[in-house]
Amino acid sequence: MRFTRPLVPLPIQFDAEALAKEASDLPRSAWVAHPNAFPGNNAVRLITTEGMRDILHIARHKKPLNFSLQQELPWQSRPLVKRRHRLTVKERVTVPHGEVLVPLDEDEVRARVRALKAAGVEAVAVCFLHSYLNPAHEQRVKEILLEEFPEAFLSVSNEVLPLYREFERFSTVCLNAYVGPKVSRYVARFDQALRDAGFEHEVQLMQSAGGMATVDSATQRPVNLLMSGPVAGLVGGIWAGRMAGHENVVTLDMGGTSADIGVAAGGQLRMRHLLDTKVGDYQAMVPMVDIDTIGAGGGSIAYVDAGGVFSITRVTYPRMIEAGLPVFGCVTRARWITIDTPEALAAADRELRDAPFAA
Repeated sequence: MRFTRPLVPLPIQFDAEALAKEASDLPRSAWVAHPNAFPGNNAVRLITTEGMRDILHIARHKKPLNFSLQQELPWQSRPLVKRRHRLTVKERVTVPHGEVLVPLDEDEVRARVRALKAAGVEAVAVCFLHSYLNPAHEQRVKEILLEEFPEAFLSVSNEVLPLYREFERFSTVCLNAYVGPKVSRYVARFDQALRDAGFEHEVQLMQSAGGMATVDSATQRPVNLLMSGPVAGLVGGIWAGRMAGHENVVTLDMGGTSADIGVAAGGQLRMRHLLDTKVGDYQAMVPMVDIDTIGAGGGSIAYVDAGGVFSITRVTYPRMIEAGLPVFGCVTRARWITIDTPEALAAADRELRDAPFAA
């Protein structure tokens, strides 16, 4: 990437009180939240077409490193839904017109659902082959789930992503189920807390595509919220750039373990292709602004391993000290602090907490 002009910090000052008053005066103003965390949930099950449960494992046979014989495939080593938790039922819809080749076995579905309820799972993903052409079987499974197991979080593919490309659809629907229980509970509590506090406007949440979602939409399809935090930063950066007279904007959103970089040429968001949208190592075929992430942030730790190799990791200080790894240290107020014992860690933590922000 070539810049014809130097990057200029934006001299913008915000009046928080005036901004809050302006928002409260808008007739349709909204409280905006952008959850960019990845709340995990291991109690997820998948109900799919008989013979199709390994779609999540096979994927598209694309490897992160084409010519490496020793590499990890995250969708196999750390699957969103483990193989033993992918349940199958007899049904089959064919292409190209969605004809029913094998009718849905409703008795088998009820047996599966009752087993899921007995196991105490939190979320159920329903993804049948070619259901984007004929969603009747998925809709019937949803009805049975609501009858037998209404407390479960449901992620049904024809509602989340009614598009072809089976692996991407399966992955997206399972990812939606993976984050669904915690996100939906959090959003519901957040909405209720605001109402109890007297907030009278509609609550809206940032989406990864740059738009807004209602509470109902966010609780049903939380996969659309993933990566929304860095996207919100880029949207805010575009606004701040225009206020300062700049249309070309680069934003940097640094967290504890990663840094997200957004670029808006001419003040326009750049969207990813649907086949290139991922959350971490997992395919999420949802509209998403093009944000690039690197795996090093403010909390990344540099150390030398037993073989003398310099490495950067996201492992926390205490775990590295427990493992006997020689941690180099961290920078605070332009000073290097060596951290190699629990006492040094506690001292560094105190200094970081007490250090005033630079003017």
